[in-house]
Amino acid sequence: MASLGLGLRVGTWFWLGVGLTLAAVGGVIGQAVLATRSPEKLRELREQFADLEPLMPRDRREVWWWRALSVTAGICEEVIYRGFLIAVLAAAMSTWAAVLLAAFIFGLNHAYQGPKGILKTGLVGLVLGGLFVLTGSLWAPMLVHVVMDLAAGYIGRRASPFPTGGSPAPAA
Repeated sequence: MASLGLGLRVGTWFWLGVGLTLAAVGGVIGQAVLATRSPEKLRELREQFADLEPLMPRDRREVWWWRALSVTAGICEEVIYRGFLIAVLAAAMSTWAAVLLAAFIFGLNHAYQGPKGILKTGLVGLVLGGLFVLTGSLWAPMLVHVVMDLAAGYIGRRASPFPTGGSPAPAA
């Protein structure tokens, strides 16, 4: 378990990572709440989410499944990309080069989100990899990843032209 980053190495860097993790989680939640309170911002988000709209949850059942997917993706992708892949790559290069390459691969594996999605998820992968190296544990990146995925579902559902699974939302 520890070799995959599922242990804890408590020390100064760990606590700095915990602080950054809490700041990231608070920032993601705050951004999701603020973004969905403005009709103007929701219109912008609707355009940004247009290609991904079929993937967004539309009703309570789909919201439940989205939440389950967010938790499993946050855990599994962190074990694969940050825990396993960085360890394998770091055997052949420096740790930070491994973090960078793993982030690039993580971004490419989100190609279904288009070129901007690849860039955004690659940058997120870089931040999550940095948290992993800083804390020496996958728990921090897992938490941030889960919260980001939950927030994306929340924002996507609120911005969807079909927020209840039925007819389009009224144009504001």
